[in-house]
Amino acid sequence: MQWNDDAMQARLTPSEIEQALDAREFSRVRAAFSEMETADIADAIEQLDSEDRAVVFRVLRREQAADVFEYLEPAYSYFSIIEASLYEVTAIAMKRLADRGLRPGT
Repeated sequence: MQWNDDAMQARLTPSEIEQALDAREFSRVRAAFSEMETADIADAIEQLDSEDRAVVFRVLRREQAADVFEYLEPAYSYFSIIEASLYEVTAIAMKRLADRGLRPGT
């Protein structure tokens, strides 16, 4: 799928989204997506790798993420939720281990 040409004007390209995520410029990504149509956001998310898709879902406003989810191809939507959930669970587990003075694998 390709983005609508009108949606591309003055917004981030998939490459720019990846760069912004790598630079942890989450507010920039959120601002760019806030100006886009839901279907165009879904198209953009489908062009990202799985890790970036999970991050983008965390960056979106909750209502917007729910709307975008409805537009995603079934494989992308299913895996994005699984990936986001696994990331969250892993982060919580790692924090709890660290709080107890433990390291993974010990």
